[in-house]
Amino acid sequence: MLVWYNLAMSYKDSFIYSLRQKVGDMRLITATVGVFPINAEGKIKMVYAKQFGYWTGIGGHVELGDSWQSAALNELYEEGGIIADADDLEIFATLSGPGRIYHYTDGTTQPFTLCFLCRRWKEELLPTDVEEVDKTEWCDFEEARKRTTDKRMLLALDACEEYLKTGKVQMIIEE
Repeated sequence: MLVWYNLAMSYKDSFIYSLRQKVGDMRLITATVGVFPINAEGKIKMVYAKQFGYWTGIGGHVELGDSWQSAALNELYEEGGIIADADDLEIFATLSGPGRIYHYTDGTTQPFTLCFLCRRWKEELLPTDVEEVDKTEWCDFEEARKRTTDKRMLLALDACEEYLKTGKVQMIIEE
């Protein structure tokens, strides 16, 4: 069953934005998802994030009314153009810790992230979130490491490879 609520939501329509209007630039604790679609060749889909100016993985904040799965499916569709079912998602890692801080122009967040793999999907289209994503590309793990300057993406890549080897969900704490 497909489950998503917010197709190509702009930042100004998001819960985080409305919260920022009330609390200003105070640090927020947030729930986020990361999703690694992996194709039959073992390549992951990366996105070029305009806001940060680097290659990274698919992901974003959980919105009001979302579940972990619906948030992951939203981001997968918005940023990756991939339409999948909740049953197509498998958890490979959690990312948290006091060193996990994102600095945005309107304040900082400390996200707690649940990371998913997606190895099968129904359809692949163009991403709908052109506000955040400039382009996408399929990369093997080595190429992904070379392309990104995002240290959190590197942690997620390591966690994903370890999960693929062992089948154990990885719990990463950023100090």
